[in-house]
Amino acid sequence: MHLVLRSTKAKGEWSFRHPKNRNRVGAIIKRFALKNGVRILSMANVGNHLHLHIKLGNRHSYAGFIRAVTGAIAQAVTGRTRWQNNQSRNVGSAKLQFWDYRPFTRIIESWRAVLNMRDYVRINQLEGFGVSRLEARAWLESKTRRPVLRISDLKRSDPRKPESRI
Repeated sequence: MHLVLRSTKAKGEWSFRHPKNRNRVGAIIKRFALKNGVRILSMANVGNHLHLHIKLGNRHSYAGFIRAVTGAIAQAVTGRTRWQNNQSRNVGSAKLQFWDYRPFTRIIESWRAVLNMRDYVRINQLEGFGVSRLEARAWLESKTRRPVLRISDLKRSDPRKPESRI
């Protein structure tokens, strides 16, 4: 499964790549993956979002894993607890919403999708280190000796048209 967690508030000291947060975020993900029976196949920390390629032990383990990881990362990065959020509502200020959206997930079914996912995570890992997307793609294509699939190459899946399925 491909999982993306994104936050526009993850900038500066709250960035996932900030020296004080980088190890915390990785440790939180590993701890809750072990606790919930989730295998982390690869991970890319880009600063304001995280890409995870995970394998679930069963379909029920996802809910506990995602609930624990999102809450623990938000608390570790911001330094707030859930009780501080509730107190801020009483004062009249808006409740801090750290994550932009619900986590993006995509089930990886075919071997081609696994290869594309692996390439995508590697490109995002390189982007997290400051390499441009074009340079990362060129480097990856030179290492894999096959063209890296571009997002624009993907067609929207329409079940009524078999030729548009990936």
